[in-house]
Amino acid sequence: PTAVTQTDTEWGRIWDALPAGFPRYAGSASADDAGPDPVSAAYAITGTDAGEVATWAQTAMETAAYSTEALSGPLEDGQYILDSVGDDGCRIETAITPQGGMILVTVRYGADCPAP
Repeated sequence: PTAVTQTDTEWGRIWDALPAGFPRYAGSASADDAGPDPVSAAYAITGTDAGEVATWAQTAMETAAYSTEALSGPLEDGQYILDSVGDDGCRIETAITPQGGMILVTVRYGADCPAP
């Protein structure tokens, strides 16, 4: 099996994938080609709004044993940013961004988190 790599971003060093079982909104579709910025995962959701997805993400992360450091939003563009933390310096940033008729969710899973 191929080892998962890491990438340096303006946010910090991230894993290039998420671990199996990482919380993901039901019915979402992969959006790996969503933009030029490196992320650990990207997916698109239709049929809901960004506020509902942000609330779901916070609850799902806390159920998965990550603490909420901050939930910011809605920002000027309607985006929400969820900053979560885990054990041993693990940091995760989840951006929930409305784009037309869909919501784009991008996740940066910090390099200090357990390997995917």
